Amino acid sequence: MRLGCPVFGDFKDPKEWIHAVKAKGYSAAYCPVPTGTDEVTVKAFEKTARDANIVISEVGAWSNPISKNEKERKEALK
Repeated sequence: MRLGCPVFGDFKDPKEWIHAVKAKGYSAAYCPVPTGTDEVTVKAFEKTARDANIVISEVGAWSNPISKNEKERKEALK
């Protein structure tokens, strides 16, 4: 089992992010790039994580498809 966490910061350089993850002693972490990031940057973070044996464990895609709020539920299901 890997331990991970979000590592907060505005990481422009994948190696800087990897250093921050490893400094906390983790081998897994949330995806550090925001939605809408260009594909070249996403691939650079992915490759650097793979090369450093870090698992990107979660990406920012939160919604509640079982919400009691009908509007929220329908939006989540879209």
